[in-house]
Parts: sequence; structure tokens; C-alpha cells
Amino acid sequence: MRTMKNLAATLCIFLTAALTLTSCTEDWLYSEADLYGRWSIEETSFNHAYIPGDQWIFSPNGNFYAYAATLESGRWRTNSSSRITIYFPDAEGMDVYVRHYDRDRGIMEVDVTDYDNRENYRLLLYYMSAY
Repeated sequence: MRTMKNLAATLCIFLTAALTLTSCTEDWLYSEADLYGRWSIEETSFNHAYIPGDQWIFSPNGNFYAYAATLESGRWRTNSSSRITIYFPDAEGMDVYVRHYDRDRGIMEVDVTDYDNRENYRLLLYYMSAY
């Protein structure tokens, strides 16, 4: 009986450790290369910073360009499999949380925290080309 209890306790510890170290969610970003290119903004939840037709460009060297009412340029990097940080030289930048990414259809839905404009909004982007 004691052997069964020890075996059960060992199995519980093993399963707890295994489940803690694994995730049930699929990473949207397989590599930074999945972002490289020109993305068109198709929908926005807030028509201030960006509107449909504006474009974002993620270059492989870390440069970021936003073609909106004015050209914005800065740097970008991924912080995790679902977060992108965009830095601008003269502004506070943006944190971008990728809510949904469909590599096959070239669609990315993001929630943006825009520190410079003090706004939060959602964007739907479609992949256009390799910049």
C-alpha cells in the first residue's frame, strides 16, 4: 500500500511539472521573419492614429515604418510570441499585442497601446508584400 501511495505521489508531481512547463496555446509567431514585409491596415476600432489604407512595414533589420497621415519611422522587436514593441525616436512608442495571426491567409489582428497618443485601439492588418 505504501508503494502505491509513493507511486501515486511521484506521478502527481511529474504530471504537475509537465503541465506547468507546457502550454495549450499555439504560438502565433514562428519567427520574426513571419512579420517581415508590408502590412495594410484594413479595419480599426478607433479612427485617430491609423485609418484603413495606412501601412506598416516591418523590415528584417529592425526598422519600422508607418505610412499614415505622416511617415513615422522607428525600430521594432518582438518581446514574446505575441508581443511587439515599436520605438520611435521622438515619441513614446507602442506596445502591440497580437490577438490573432493567420499565416496562411496573411491576417493579423492586434491590440495597440499607443503611449504617444494615450490611446488603445484594435487593428486588422493584411499582408501585402515583402516590403
